[in-house]
Amino acid sequence: MHVLLASAQSDRVGLIRSALETEGFEVSVAETAEDCLTVALETAPVAVLLDIALADGDGFAACSSLREHADTADIPIIFLVEESNPSDRVRGFEAGADDFVTRPFCIEEIVLRVKSVIRRFQSTARKKEEMEKVLADLTGRNQVLQEQAITDHLTGLYNHRFFWSRLREEIARASRYGRILSLLMLDVDDFKGFNDTQGHLAGDEVLRSVGQTLRQSIRGTDVVARYGGEEFAAIFPETPLSGANIVAERIRSKIAALRFEQYQLLRVTVSGGIAAYPDHGSAAEDLVSSADAALYTSKARGKNRISYSQ
Repeated sequence: MHVLLASAQSDRVGLIRSALETEGFEVSVAETAEDCLTVALETAPVAVLLDIALADGDGFAACSSLREHADTADIPIIFLVEESNPSDRVRGFEAGADDFVTRPFCIEEIVLRVKSVIRRFQSTARKKEEMEKVLADLTGRNQVLQEQAITDHLTGLYNHRFFWSRLREEIARASRYGRILSLLMLDVDDFKGFNDTQGHLAGDEVLRSVGQTLRQSIRGTDVVARYGGEEFAAIFPETPLSGANIVAERIRSKIAALRFEQYQLLRVTVSGGIAAYPDHGSAAEDLVSSADAALYTSKARGKNRISYSQ
């Protein structure tokens, strides 16, 4: 371990250096405040012994410089003072000192104080590291919980609650800036019958595949959610009805191309309905009702199709 000894007193330096090296420390010496910071940056000492009197002034400035630099701010600093002067101690603590040794100097005491501040520093560093790990773990757990709170566990899409929250946000944004948006509601055709005959595991596989197809078919600014059961929803900010229809038709055809031969299911189809803000509603509930009405129109017309809200 490296110790920095900052002093212009050569006799003092020799005695202290010898004692520290006997205890297994490597010792670097600086005579000025400027050299003190330079050497500290070069050697990264575990402690600094700082004489109150240096060749270019007092040690308080050197102590302040060490504390102000990011790479040396946490190094323990012990002041060597000529006598027990309360004002020197106050200035030293204000500058950032951790401990003091006063004259007459006892070399053994100096060595013990160096060891003591190093132990305290290492203990504090370990506790800080442990706290940082705990904080990182808590942050990670909190992030997971937040994601779980807004995510549908089966499909990985956003859930019903997040959908409503985001739809209201997007409508508010569109209203504020005079923009438009479109909403697509999708429902898997004849899902209940398939679920009843093939089982819930097969039904879950279908829903996951539909969800994945939806996720892969939208822009980064769009929002896709599992609305509930076999129904899905997609919000298309700043998108007119015609643009939403192009995306919806692409999604519908991709889903129709899916195959689940392990369940003797040739294909899955979806029916959809599209509504636009502000033409079909100025509130989230109105827009969903309009898109749902268009979806039911698609069902009535034979399914596997997309309809507009009127």
